[in-house]
Amino acid sequence: MKLKFVLPSNRIYAGFFTLTDNDGVLLMAGRALGKADNGRAAVEGNPLRYSTLPYGDTPTGEYQPSAVIIFDKPHRRVGRGWVPLKGRTGDALTAIKERRGLGIHAGRLDTDGRLVPTYGCVRISDRDFDQLTATTAGAIMDIEVTEED
Repeated sequence: MKLKFVLPSNRIYAGFFTLTDNDGVLLMAGRALGKADNGRAAVEGNPLRYSTLPYGDTPTGEYQPSAVIIFDKPHRRVGRGWVPLKGRTGDALTAIKERRGLGIHAGRLDTDGRLVPTYGCVRISDRDFDQLTATTAGAIMDIEVTEED
């Protein structure tokens, strides 16, 4: 399976993701946000949210294959589960020298129903995370994050 995120260069806006099977058949799609929290990034010394530095936006590139991890009980900030990310190419590879704890997760939305910035992970909705969990059923996924203008 392949999980691909396409994020805008202006990370204020959400992008999207697609999950395809090994034959390229679309299994699901949804919204995704790869923007870091401005305040936390500034406090941590990365006010411009550089993706290769801690607390920056989600780095682009390919990530090592991974699977969904489900928590026994939902976490307040990240929701029901987690897909760990370890960079393999591009900024994702550069970032692993400086960053820890990158992943894909769900979690709370703001009062307008928008995805809330994270500390550098990719956020998807709880509903999409549940569907991802059900669709992948523990299968290993190739993961890619790209950026478009």
